Amino acid sequence: MTGIGSGNTSYWQASPITEILTNDGNDLLFYGYGDNVHNPVGVLAAQNVTIGGGASNPTPYTLPNANGGSSGIVVDNISTAAQASSIYFATLGR
Repeated sequence: MTGIGSGNTSYWQASPITEILTNDGNDLLFYGYGDNVHNPVGVLAAQNVTIGGGASNPTPYTLPNANGGSSGIVVDNISTAAQASSIYFATLGR
């Protein structure tokens, strides 16, 4: 989706949202966003929106060379084991 700015001054783009329920009952959202005109980087965000706990602030991860944000995101696995969980996405640029 494409965000709407004030006049034509902002061109924010966001990826589709991916939601996953973890083994410990947390409900997580993953999404990417970027301003394909003004910012040199995009951002990938993870946010806990578990019912009853309220929505947390997103945890952002900078994506170099992704001024258009990210593609859709796929979560491979939720695990506490080292390197057992992965997310997959592509970066978008102009």
